[in-house]
Amino acid sequence: MALRVRRGDAGAVRMATGTWFQDWLSRDTDYTWRLIRAESGDSNISADLGSHWFDLVQFATGPRVTEVMADFATLIPVRKKPTHPLGYHDAMLNLMRDFYDVVKADGKEPYRALPRPTFRTGYEEMRILKAGVESNRKRAWVKVA
Repeated sequence: MALRVRRGDAGAVRMATGTWFQDWLSRDTDYTWRLIRAESGDSNISADLGSHWFDLVQFATGPRVTEVMADFATLIPVRKKPTHPLGYHDAMLNLMRDFYDVVKADGKEPYRALPRPTFRTGYEEMRILKAGVESNRKRAWVKVA
């Protein structure tokens, strides 16, 4: 999609909307450290899933997110914490492998087809999440600073 938008195949991007459906965290036995405010911060699970959604939309369409409306409602207030580690180690392995490939390439992008996320990308996602936390608190639309 990102390549189609950059080539102009999709026409002018005027709006992007979407939803993600998942069954992760839909049961009281589903658990992640992100559910613990002291460990994950005020942005809660949106720092994980929401940041990927915003990154995808901005990457695929080009325009930056300028305003958000957030609602961090808790649907399952009590959860059963497991005793063994969570299983997202492979994702972290691949992320770090990509990072070190760029470092080994002396900063030159080894993947030519599309740009990769950078520290700037992460910074932009944190600005969006900060606005989301404020929006949830104010119960209103908040501009991304």
